[in-house]
Amino acid sequence: MNSEKRLHTLQFLNCRPAEEERLVRLDDIVECIPMVQLDEQRRADTPHYRGLLHFRGRVVPVVDLQQGPRPPLEPKWFLLVLRSRTQEIALVVREVFQISAYDAADCESICIGAEEELTVVSSHSRMLRVIEPEMLLSP
Repeated sequence: MNSEKRLHTLQFLNCRPAEEERLVRLDDIVECIPMVQLDEQRRADTPHYRGLLHFRGRVVPVVDLQQGPRPPLEPKWFLLVLRSRTQEIALVVREVFQISAYDAADCESICIGAEEELTVVSSHSRMLRVIEPEMLLSP
C-alpha cells in the first residue's frame, strides 16, 4: 500500500482585473463573456461597484477593482461572472492569461484585520492574491 500523501490540486484562472495579476478559482466561475453594454451606476458606499449586467435573464451586479478614476469600458475587456454563496457577481477583467494548477498546500488564508481575510497562492517565488467572490461587494 502506498503511504505517500497525495496533494490536492486547485485550478485557477490567471487574470488582470486592475493593475495587478490575480487568481480566480475555476470552481467560482460561471462564465467568461466579452464586454457588453452595462447599466452603469456608481455607489459611494461600494466604490468598486460599476453597475448592472443583464445576464441570461438575471440582473447581476458588476464590480471593477480599478483604483481611482475608472476609464470607459473597453470592448477588448471581459466580464467574469462568478458564483458566490448568495448571488452571482460579474468582475471586469482587463486581461485573461492562462489556467494554472497549484497544490492546495500552496494556498494560504491570512487574517488582515477586523474579520477580513485574503487568500494567497505562493509558488516559485511568486505570490498571487485569490479573488473571493463574497468579498467583491464589500465596501
